[in-house]
Amino acid sequence: MDKTTNKGDKRNTYQLTNAQTKRISPSLPLLFCSRARGETVNGEVAPRPHDLGGGSNRRTQGGNMGVRQRGMLVATLWWGCMVWVWAEAASQTTQQCPPYAEINPCTCTVKKNGLDIVCEFTDLSHIAKAMSVLKGKQNIIIFYLKLRHNNLPKLQGFVFLGLEISHLTIHNSSLAVVEESSLSSIGKGLTQLDLSQNSLSTVPSNSFKNLHHLLILNMNHNKVATIHNQAFEGLDTLEILTLYENRLSNIDSLAFKGLEK
Repeated sequence: MDKTTNKGDKRNTYQLTNAQTKRISPSLPLLFCSRARGETVNGEVAPRPHDLGGGSNRRTQGGNMGVRQRGMLVATLWWGCMVWVWAEAASQTTQQCPPYAEINPCTCTVKKNGLDIVCEFTDLSHIAKAMSVLKGKQNIIIFYLKLRHNNLPKLQGFVFLGLEISHLTIHNSSLAVVEESSLSSIGKGLTQLDLSQNSLSTVPSNSFKNLHHLLILNMNHNKVATIHNQAFEGLDTLEILTLYENRLSNIDSLAFKGLEK
């Protein structure tokens, strides 16, 4: 980007070469919208509309764009900006919590990225009922599903089938068994899984093998004594694994195979 200052005009004028335009063009609507709010993108200040489209009538040289071309680019980018902002707002406003009476004793809050569902001090039957209600809603995105302080010794198969969940917490709920099909249905969207402070005696490997987008796995404060070979097979994207406060006495030589980065 070349920076020049016009005599008699204290404003700075920016020119983008064709190569620079190609480099940033995939996110130009985002750059323009961000500059309008005084933000930066990828560590750089986003260009303003008049930076590209006005401030000088001189002809460009070499690979620089002409005035008319810059003006057309600005118009196109502003339309793109408006569409992007509208789509972002629409995606947020379409998320709506079901009535409390339908998911009681669970609660629901609308967050920026989806719904925050919390189920505490209850049991599997009430949780399953709440999940069924959520499955009946269209375009539901559950960003947080927090099951805490419940009587949930077994996580049944397909309990989350049909739901899109990003962060799942099952904490302090006496969980001892995780059926193989209980998590597979949300494997495409699940990025964080917290199974801390439960009663798991082994790593439920069969339940984990389809969680190909999981980034964080928390199994702190369980009763795991042995980590068998390839216990975390399938967790191709895992970045953080915590196993504090377990009863580990044996770790097989290939226990963490597949987690090497």
